[in-house]
Amino acid sequence: MNWIKIHSIRKKLLLVFSAIMLLMFGLLFILNQLFLDDYFLYVNERTMIKSTARYHSSSQLKPIDYREVIGRLSMLNGARIFIYNEDGTLDMGDLSKDSKSTRDSQYISSFLKEADKNREEGSLIVLPDDVENTKQMVYIRSAYDGKYIVISKGLGLIDESQEVFVLFLGISSIVIYLVGFILIYIYADQFTRPIIHLKIAAEEMAALNFQESIEVTSDDEIGQLVQSVNGMARALSNSIEELNASNALLERELNKERSLENMRRRFVTDVSHELKNPISMIIGYADGIERGVAKTKEDRIFYAQVIQEEGNRMNRLVRDLLDISSYTSGTFKMTETDVDLAKLLRSTMNKYQKVVDELEVTLAIKGLSSAVVRGDAARLEQVLTNLLDNALKHVDKQGLVVVYVDKIGPKTKLVIANTGDLIPRAELDAIWESFYQVDTASEGNGLGLTIVKSIIDMHKATIKVYVSEGMNHFEIIL
Repeated sequence: MNWIKIHSIRKKLLLVFSAIMLLMFGLLFILNQLFLDDYFLYVNERTMIKSTARYHSSSQLKPIDYREVIGRLSMLNGARIFIYNEDGTLDMGDLSKDSKSTRDSQYISSFLKEADKNREEGSLIVLPDDVENTKQMVYIRSAYDGKYIVISKGLGLIDESQEVFVLFLGISSIVIYLVGFILIYIYADQFTRPIIHLKIAAEEMAALNFQESIEVTSDDEIGQLVQSVNGMARALSNSIEELNASNALLERELNKERSLENMRRRFVTDVSHELKNPISMIIGYADGIERGVAKTKEDRIFYAQVIQEEGNRMNRLVRDLLDISSYTSGTFKMTETDVDLAKLLRSTMNKYQKVVDELEVTLAIKGLSSAVVRGDAARLEQVLTNLLDNALKHVDKQGLVVVYVDKIGPKTKLVIANTGDLIPRAELDAIWESFYQVDTASEGNGLGLTIVKSIIDMHKATIKVYVSEGMNHFEIIL
């Protein structure tokens, strides 16, 4: 893994080095092809202007020895020197052995007047040479005695120089590239390996793994950085271990304390709330009887009925609390038999016929006429009673309560749905909590659905509540 990463960095370094070398070679080649001719002409022109300046100035006031001029300028410029008269005829310079020079002389005589137009620096022209497929550089400058000094130099040397330069550049570039390639290949790992190790260590530290330490291989800045990272990793590892141990211990204590405190507070609050009203009613009406507030027999009977009803309410609450405690503690033992859920459902619904008539609602049963499940008949009847009671308590006047039973493979699905006020989406999960009521104005202690959930859990079945098609649905899968 590490070797692959180091190899990748080495590869990048070699690619960068290769690109730089290729770019340098390309630039030098382009500059040579585009500008070497112009630069050669410029340098030679400057040399020719400087070497002929003394013969252009009239301050000399002495005859020019053109033989001495030809020898001197030929040596300085490495070229052939010719002297022309004002009428364009050749005065000095041997043309007898050079037919090309004779032809060039004809061109030159037509450009003599160009030198007069630029008397300060003379005139430079380039003549083609169709015979040797090259060019001839000709510089013309007028002398102070009226004659013209002509310097002729072939440009074939430039092409030869270019060929030599390109060949030398190619060979030297290949040598430099090979040497650089070998050096980078050998020494790349020494520069990149510590960085790779630091990167790996940083990734491990980011994952809170401080076990691996980096080997220190140098005393330079990178070695000092590695030592610092190792020290930081050890310190963080020790701190995190101590912190995790403390947090785990604290979390256990807090969870235990929080759970006990929540249970105590919730039990005290919920039971106190549910018992407060019936106890107040019982005490109040009993005090009224004792003080003779109820004067007539009818009043005393009414007071006694209220006390009895509130006592029954307290009794149901205590019974429900005991049921929930028994169901959730795991101490309750079910008596499992084959139960026809559809038959049990119809029997339970018949008990509510009077309530249905009073509320003017429609109670409909759909689905299978028989559906046998395995369970505790008494507890399943308690589930059906609580769900039907809940549906009839929240159905709207002249509304609809629908109950249907269906088979899903080897399982049985029971759904009880009702119209009326729909359960808010945010409260769908909360309705299973003890003493929770969506509509606090309705009668009940908020334990019915908690008991349903506990019994369903004991049967290892599932129950869920949802709102669909304008109805609250309670769905049980047995």
